[in-house]
Amino acid sequence: MKLLLLGVATVLICSACTTKPSVVRGDTEKVEDISYQHLENFAEQVPQCIAVMPTEAVDIGEPYKQLMRRAVVAQLAPKGYRDVEINEVDRLISSSQQKGYAELNQALQCDSYLVVDLERFGKVYMGVYSQWEAQAELRLYRADDGALLWRGRHQAVIRDGAIPFSPLSLLSGLYFATTNLDEEQGERVAHDFARRVLATLPDREIGSDDVIAKKMNVDTQLKQIHLALDQGDYEQALQLSREGLRAYPNNTSFQMEETRALTLTGQWQKAIEAANAGAELDADEAQWFDLMGYSYTQLNQLDDAFSAYQRAVQLNPNDAFAYFNLGRLSQQMGDVSESLGFYQKASELYVAAGDNERAKVILQTISQLRET
Repeated sequence: MKLLLLGVATVLICSACTTKPSVVRGDTEKVEDISYQHLENFAEQVPQCIAVMPTEAVDIGEPYKQLMRRAVVAQLAPKGYRDVEINEVDRLISSSQQKGYAELNQALQCDSYLVVDLERFGKVYMGVYSQWEAQAELRLYRADDGALLWRGRHQAVIRDGAIPFSPLSLLSGLYFATTNLDEEQGERVAHDFARRVLATLPDREIGSDDVIAKKMNVDTQLKQIHLALDQGDYEQALQLSREGLRAYPNNTSFQMEETRALTLTGQWQKAIEAANAGAELDADEAQWFDLMGYSYTQLNQLDDAFSAYQRAVQLNPNDAFAYFNLGRLSQQMGDVSESLGFYQKASELYVAAGDNERAKVILQTISQLRET
């Protein structure tokens, strides 16, 4: 049963926890391990607009610099400040003869700018252990005089793997350590860093009409749900999903996020009901049955779980996740021959998708089964 969780982790696992914002001024303060400072300049003239400038970094690749900048922009969005599109900032930088950000912000009609000083970003792999790390300082300046308004510094880390105490735990450690190397984890550590640091930047008040319009905007609401899931705030994700469903009862995206949130909060029967409701709206989507299969497994309804995963591969013959879990269920129910066939199919699909690390772990499982 425990190994079955290895497969569902590829879809469902989220990490990080929420840092509560705290407003201080003057000396540098710390929240958890976040150093931040609000200067008196901030209170004198609260910014209306924040433009995020290109990431400053030494010996860090451009893709990671861009990733961090996008994460900062995304995490700024709910705080109420008017923002400027990254493409517009870059266009003016490339076309402007001015070298200072103050002059650039005049052209952008934005009264402040944020500098991202990226110190470390990358991943480390040591067989049964791996980690992603992001460390940076953010600094907010007033555009007209360059006065420092706020600064925040933090190191965010996502780790996975395990110390092997047995062949089984060795496989588990290898699986989770290699899964943690996915570039998606780089996205998560960047957003985790930005979310935590920017939690110490005060929100700007916006009108109630704007709030209502924002809540009723589907794309914005979905982004908020995804952020809550990434931050591990599954109850908030569930609440936001249900708000979306109340406004748009037949929206399959909100239905999917409600199902995921119910699964992540351990509400297995309700998750099954939500997945069935989603399948009625969109009967051709395999993910309903992936989530259904996982919840049935947690309720120890293995036959129903097996049927759900079978339906998933009928809808999506390239669903490696479902094939892997069919293999785990077959193994658990004692059919080793059938289990090997499902594992082999899952490994082939992972190879075809370029995910050689997961394929390698499954092939190790196949080899172990054949030896028993």
